[in-house]
Amino acid sequence: MKYYFHLQYKMINRSFIEYGMPIILGYFILIFAFILGSKTLFEKVDYANYLYILTYCILILKLSEVTRNRFLKYCFKSSDYKLIRISENILIALPFIAFLIYLKNFLFIPAYII
Repeated sequence: MKYYFHLQYKMINRSFIEYGMPIILGYFILIFAFILGSKTLFEKVDYANYLYILTYCILILKLSEVTRNRFLKYCFKSSDYKLIRISENILIALPFIAFLIYLKNFLFIPAYII
């Protein structure tokens, strides 16, 4: 499992390098874009909480593609596969939950935990 996440980390780093930017700058831009996009969404849209949940669900569904999961099941034991999927879902949910905590919007946090 550790190898899988290390490989994902290297793939993300390579994509930053392909775009011609330093790795640290790529992560900074990614974090800044998430914060700025989230803040703008909550300032400008009335139903921002629901769009935020929808964005989260789209990202989770992207990780739940059939061919991708079939490949993971083929490569890893059942217990490792489950840990990978749970870990990925948690890693995707953490920035959303952290921003909702920053806004003190605790009502919608359980939607990201389920």
